[in-house]
Amino acid sequence: LEALLFGIYPSLARETAAFSIGQYEAGPDGALPSLLRSRGFATSYLGAMDLRFENYQRALEASGMDRIERVTGDRTLTWGVPARTVFTRAERVLAEGSAQDRRQLVVVWTTECHRPYDSAASAGTTGSDRDRYRACQATLADALRELIADLSSTGALRDTLVIAFGDHGQLFPEDRGDAPVYGQNVHERALRVPLLMWLPEGL
Repeated sequence: LEALLFGIYPSLARETAAFSIGQYEAGPDGALPSLLRSRGFATSYLGAMDLRFENYQRALEASGMDRIERVTGDRTLTWGVPARTVFTRAERVLAEGSAQDRRQLVVVWTTECHRPYDSAASAGTTGSDRDRYRACQATLADALRELIADLSSTGALRDTLVIAFGDHGQLFPEDRGDAPVYGQNVHERALRVPLLMWLPEGL
């Protein structure tokens, strides 16, 4: 999150930059939300998890984000609500902005594919973390597919750039021995980050 908002990368000395954002000269000037707002964009963060995690609330406030919202719903998982719930909220925010003819940056933060991987698809899945993770990936892919289909059906994809990416790769016990899962190592599987883009027509 701190890399996306400020171009700041985590360091071993400071834990994550978001957690210790007060130790950086990080403020709205130069942060992505503020730069876009100066060009007429409304900026929103819609997340599934508790904003106290890793000090995300303070980091988001420091970036100058207009709207900071923890999305809630009827069904909850270990790390908040399912991705589809967050995507549905994002669709509403996009529609509201479109009705007001406003350009927008909407950051949607899902956390479904984190251990214990308790997505809708993995609820009945037994076995290894890898099996449950793959079930979570399938659920997230389905939710993303539905989001893109919805945006396409309303015509929103004509002028919307959608970028979907992971915040890190994934290792499992059999891959790493005693090494941390991610963040403090350079295993290839921890460094590979999925990235998908849907470009507006004519771009």
